[in-house]
Amino acid sequence: MTDGAQDSLIALLMQAHRLFYRYLAPVLRAEEIAFSDVMVLKALSCEGEGPAGAGAGARITDLGREIGLPFSTMTAVIDRLERLGYVQRVHDRADRRSVRVRPTERWAVVAQRLRQRVDAELADILSGLPPERASRLAEDLAALVTVLRERLAARDAGGAAAPGGEG
Repeated sequence: MTDGAQDSLIALLMQAHRLFYRYLAPVLRAEEIAFSDVMVLKALSCEGEGPAGAGAGARITDLGREIGLPFSTMTAVIDRLERLGYVQRVHDRADRRSVRVRPTERWAVVAQRLRQRVDAELADILSGLPPERASRLAEDLAALVTVLRERLAARDAGGAAAPGGEG
């Protein structure tokens, strides 16, 4: 891929992210949550994936690293989510000095409702594409996510830098 094509792909991914957020903003406002809240709750809700593992909860620093938010921002997000009753802080069984955050049953109820609304909005967005193109887009994005996870795992494990870039 040429540098121009790479720049264009990066710009398109960033633009799609911003536009998708704007499109979903009314849905999130109706639930009184922010996009950063959703990123944190999604990371916490991923069973066996990411820093949370199988419902064990996650340390705030690990969550921040996973979703790319600084500790100070993460603390504010967790405080807000705790006030809403969507997460709880629990002591780490392995290290009592460490605190983990995990989603509550209340979040599970809200998440189900939110998922239905987001799915409806996404169906509306994708209805603007032919079905085969929407399927191809989903497959291509899934492949991109897989490659990104593999490269990040290798980098985090101290592996070699990704080809054509810095570690």
